[in-house]
Amino acid sequence: FGTCNTNFGSGTMIGGRSYGDNASGGVVNIITKDGGEAETNLEISLGSFETGRLSVGTGGREKDLSYTVSAVYLDTDGYRKNSDMEAEDLGVKLNYDVNDYTLFKLSSGFHRDKAGIPGTLQRSDLEAGMHRTSTKTPDDYNEVEDYYFFGGPEMYFWHDSVFSLKASYRKRKSFGRFSIGGGYFEGDTEITTQGVSPQLVINNDFGGTGNTLTLGLDREDVVEHIVNDSTFAGINAYRLEKENRSFYLHDQAEWGENWNLSAGYRHDRTRYRFNPGLIEEDKDLYTFGVTYRFSPTSSVYAGYSKSFRYPALDEYYSFFFNTLDQTLRPQVSGDYELGVRHRFDETFSAGIAFFRIDTMDEIFSDPAVFTSENLDGKTRRTGLEMSVVKTVGTYTVSGNYTWIKAVIKDGIRSGKDIPNVPRHRLSADVSRAVGSGTTLTVNGQYVGKRPFISDFNNDFADQPAYTVLSARIRFERDRGSFFMDINNITDVEYSGYALIDGGQEAYSPSPKFNVTVGFTRKF
Repeated sequence: FGTCNTNFGSGTMIGGRSYGDNASGGVVNIITKDGGEAETNLEISLGSFETGRLSVGTGGREKDLSYTVSAVYLDTDGYRKNSDMEAEDLGVKLNYDVNDYTLFKLSSGFHRDKAGIPGTLQRSDLEAGMHRTSTKTPDDYNEVEDYYFFGGPEMYFWHDSVFSLKASYRKRKSFGRFSIGGGYFEGDTEITTQGVSPQLVINNDFGGTGNTLTLGLDREDVVEHIVNDSTFAGINAYRLEKENRSFYLHDQAEWGENWNLSAGYRHDRTRYRFNPGLIEEDKDLYTFGVTYRFSPTSSVYAGYSKSFRYPALDEYYSFFFNTLDQTLRPQVSGDYELGVRHRFDETFSAGIAFFRIDTMDEIFSDPAVFTSENLDGKTRRTGLEMSVVKTVGTYTVSGNYTWIKAVIKDGIRSGKDIPNVPRHRLSADVSRAVGSGTTLTVNGQYVGKRPFISDFNNDFADQPAYTVLSARIRFERDRGSFFMDINNITDVEYSGYALIDGGQEAYSPSPKFNVTVGFTRKF
């Protein structure tokens, strides 16, 4: 709860890639575990489209210091022309036991990549015979260099309570060239993010009832420099700043043997500085939840939360028009959920949850013109999620199904379906232990019909549904394993990303049949 930030994961989408404030830019997230007994892990894989990947990690402990180091290298030509990528990642994690009550943690990571951007193909291009692996933007690309540091002391005291003081620093540089509307733009950005987050977690018992109280502060400062060269507006330079200050508290209590109650509150203040321009926002969010365990492995739960998301810095900015839209507003949501999880026996468990999300001033990005806007009024997503896991002999079957109705409730688009939200989505796995150390898994993914991205008026027919089957064979022996991934077994032609561009459907074709083989080894 304390780490929920208003623009986590945001960024403008360009050809299926994030671009800008807080965007991943193709970052491979390396998650390292705490070092213990010395161990080195190696993984090498080769696959279709001239793809090669090397991953190595090592960790251990020297007296009071534990460490892990991980590195990944990826090189691929990609399924389509100009979809090649070369990426490098390095992650380091250090834990130092200062004394019996104090632990100092430090983690750092570095990422670099350069990737071609093949763009989309319009329906008329495909009907004219252009191959789905072709590109109309052979010179478009994006390159990213990104590094961060995060860490600080953790001090433990009464009943395993802890006070931590974490500081963070991140710098992300990105340069890209993108064709659009008969011209192009070259965006050069540098984003520096600094933050500090003191947090206090107090564990206590009141009359035999377990209680955990969390209090904290978040302070984050972001500065983004943009130099944009556009055939439509020339060269322009901008400096964008964001200051975020917030405090929060969250309490979780066990009532008797069966009840768990939780409640939280967060106040958030954000200030944007432009040249010229100043925007100040204050928001409050809160959450309530209750869980009743009617058996040791089964429970029913309900919850409500009010949440929000501020615009990311460069959601205010249009790389296409070279302008700032300071009328963009934060989106605010009310989330309701009711569900049950039940384990019938040792071989069978299932769950079902109903939810509704009402959002005011939802922020959306139109990838056809590289701008972000607010939808008028309210949007509503109503749905249910079901999951099941069943074991029969050497077989394990698992599945997840989501039904969702996503509708614009207000404004000139009232009653229209929200783009790119499928009404039905299904994922299923069947796994079998074939022999000693050998496992075969078959996976199926179904994605139902949904409006094209940016088709907010629902003027076009929906994107077609698709089903993709894949399989994995894994053989493990001693400290090594061999695996083979067979993706899109039936060679289906589909597009996971499609929008309306130039008044017609435009697709980014997904890979057809492809294979990856590799091995892992522990030393």
